[in-house]
Amino acid sequence: MRVCNMENRLERLWSRFAEGNMLRRLIEERFDGVFLIDCATGEIRELGEKFSTELRAGRSTMDGVPYDRQLRAAMECHAAEDDQEMLVRMLCLDSVRQALEQQETYVVTVDTWRESEESVFCKRFVFHYLDETRAMIAVTCEDTTVGLRNETDTLTGIMNAVGFHRRVQEWIDRHSGKKFRIQRYNVDRFRDINGLYGREVGDKLLRDLARHMRRFDRGEDCFSAHLSADHFARFCAEGTMTMQECYDNFNSCFADYDLSIAITLHIGVYDLCETDCDASTMSYKALLALQSIKGSQAQRIAYYEKGMMDEERKKGELLRDLDDAISNGEFEVWFQPQVDFAGRELVGAEALVRWRHPTRGLLMPGTFVPLLEQSGCIHRLDWYMLEQCCRYIRRWQNDMPGRHITVSVNLSREDLDRPNLCDKIDGMLARYGIGRDVLHLEVTESAYVEDTLRVMKAVEELRGRGFIVEMDDFGSGYSSLNALKDIDIDKLKLDMRFLSGESSEKGHIIVQFIIGMAQALHLPIIAEGVETREQAEMLQELGCREMQGYYFSKPVPAEVYEQMLRGITKIETL
Repeated sequence: MRVCNMENRLERLWSRFAEGNMLRRLIEERFDGVFLIDCATGEIRELGEKFSTELRAGRSTMDGVPYDRQLRAAMECHAAEDDQEMLVRMLCLDSVRQALEQQETYVVTVDTWRESEESVFCKRFVFHYLDETRAMIAVTCEDTTVGLRNETDTLTGIMNAVGFHRRVQEWIDRHSGKKFRIQRYNVDRFRDINGLYGREVGDKLLRDLARHMRRFDRGEDCFSAHLSADHFARFCAEGTMTMQECYDNFNSCFADYDLSIAITLHIGVYDLCETDCDASTMSYKALLALQSIKGSQAQRIAYYEKGMMDEERKKGELLRDLDDAISNGEFEVWFQPQVDFAGRELVGAEALVRWRHPTRGLLMPGTFVPLLEQSGCIHRLDWYMLEQCCRYIRRWQNDMPGRHITVSVNLSREDLDRPNLCDKIDGMLARYGIGRDVLHLEVTESAYVEDTLRVMKAVEELRGRGFIVEMDDFGSGYSSLNALKDIDIDKLKLDMRFLSGESSEKGHIIVQFIIGMAQALHLPIIAEGVETREQAEMLQELGCREMQGYYFSKPVPAEVYEQMLRGITKIETL
C-alpha cells in the first residue's frame, strides 16, 4: 500500500514537471535515477539503481544514510578539489529547503573540470517537494556530461560561448519577468602578458581566471563562461551578487598575482532585460558597453544604454562606405599649424583627417577612427594619409624650394604590428623624393600603455632606420613616466589638455616638472592643446618654444595651410 502511494505521488510529480508523461520517458531513457530525501531526518530513500551506484561512491547501501553525508562523498569522488565546497553548499539540504521556500522547483547543474584528465563531469539535479505535506523531497538526476562536452571550453573547463548562451536563454525562459545581468569581462594587456612571459603563462592565467569565476558561481542563478581569448562572461540573477561585488571579488583575488604586470580588467554590463532579445544579442550588448570604455584608466565598469545598438548600426554603415570613401577621395588631410612662439614663426604642422561624407557632411575623427581601429581597417586610412601628406610635401617643396616643411603623421597600433613597415614607408618617401627628416611619425602614449612590447620594438626599428618618432599625447595617460623610460623617442608632445580643471599654480608646477625632465634628457618638446595666451607665455618662460593649439589656429584645410606657408595668411597671435 505504501509503495502504491509513493508511485502515485511520483506520477503526480512527473506530470507537474512536464506535460503528460514526457519527463517520465526522459527519466527512463536518459536520467541516472530518482530518489527521495526525508525532510525530518535527512535520510535518502533510493528509487533509481543507476543513481545509487553513482552517488554512494562505493558504499553498500543508501537507505538510512543522511543525504548531506552522501553528497559530500559523491563530490569528493567526482568533483575537482577547488569546486567541492561550492557544490556541496549549493546542493546541501539547507540550500534546497531555502530554495523551495521561494520557488516550486530547484534546479542545480553541477559541472566540474577535471584538469588532470582534461574532461568535464556534469549532472543536473531537479528538486521538488513530493506533495503538499512537504515531508519528502523528490530528486531526479540526469547525466549531461556528453551533451556538455561541446559546450565546454577545453582550456579552462568552464562553459564556452555556446553553452553560456544556451543556459542564459533557458534561465530567461523559466523565469519570465525576473531581472538579471549579463557581464562581459576583458583582461587588460593580456597580449603583453603572452608576449612577455609566453603562451604557457598566459594560458595559466586564463585557467586561474576561470577558477576565480567558478568560485563565485551560484548554481542556476549565477554562472560564468570563457568566451574567447581574454574575454569572460558572467550571468547574475537579481539578488545573487551586485556588480560592485563582482568587481571587488576580482580585485581581491588578483591583487597579488605573481606577475609584474598588474592583472586588471574592464567590465561591460547589460541589465535592461528586454523581452525581444535573445541571449546572444544581450551578450553582444554587454560587449558594446565594454567597448565604450576600452582603454580608459578612470572608468572600469560601463552599462549598456538604449541607443548603443543604433549607434553600432550607423558605425557599420560607415564601415561599409570606407572603400568608396578612399577611392572617391572623401577623406581630407587637414593641418594644425605648429609654431615657435619665442621666434614668432611657423615651423610645421600635424596632419589630421576629416571625412567629407556625401550624405552626412564633414565628419570629425572621433566619429569614425575608433570604428576603423576596432574593425582592423585603420591601417588603410593611415596609409592613405601618409600618401596624401607626401603629395603635399612634394608639391610645397617644389613651389617653395627655400621653405623647410615638416609634417607629423600619426601611426596607429595596427600599423606598428604590420610586417615591413619601415620598408613600405621608405618606398613611399623614395617615390616622392622626400627625406625622412620632414615626415615625422607620431605614436600615442596610450598605444604604449596597451601594447608595450610591440610599440617598443616598432619604435626601435623606425628610429634605427632614421625616422623621427614623436610621442603624442604625453601626460594624458597614467603611465607617462614608464613610457618615457622604456621607449627611445626623438620628440615629446606634451598634452596641455590634461591640465583641464587644475589650479594655475598646480598646473604650472606639473608643466615645469615635465619640461625640466625633457630638457635633462636632451629631448625636444612641443606643447599641444594650447588654448590661451597665458598658457603660451608660461610655456615660453619654462623653456618650451614650440606649441600648437586653438590659441594659434584650429586645424585647417590644406589650401589654407598652404597660404600660411606662403605668408599670405598670417597667424594673428604670433
